Amino acid sequence: MWTPNAQVQHSCKSLRYQNDLTDAEWAVLAPHLPPVCSRGHLRVWATCETINSIFCMMRADGPWRLLPSDFSVWETSYRCFAAFRDEARFEKINHALVMMDRVRAGREVGPSGAIHDSQSVKTTEAARPRDYGAGKWLQTMAREIRLMGKY
Repeated sequence: MWTPNAQVQHSCKSLRYQNDLTDAEWAVLAPHLPPVCSRGHLRVWATCETINSIFCMMRADGPWRLLPSDFSVWETSYRCFAAFRDEARFEKINHALVMMDRVRAGREVGPSGAIHDSQSVKTTEAARPRDYGAGKWLQTMAREIRLMGKY
């Protein structure tokens, strides 16, 4: 619930950008990230900065090369994003957060039901567009009216 207390807790006024993670949000997200590798180059940028840069680009929906200079170089951020995407880590984090929220709300961890929806599209058997002229439409309507009159 978005109470005044929650507003203060999740306030982003002290952050550089509104989509930067607060310390409380980082504490929730950090366990779902891969551990730091002990081999190879030392990290120049903190993991939280790289995650903040990914969130910045996802929010802005722009090219990676236009990442603000406050963050790591765009190649580092994109490489991390691509690794997360390929590992389906975003989906795993989303699933874990949904389960945490369900427990917080006093519900079961997994939903007990699901709804599937579909959409119908007018097409022919050969999957090519048909001409729906006014005359054909009137013929169809007349046929439907006749069928309705039989019942």
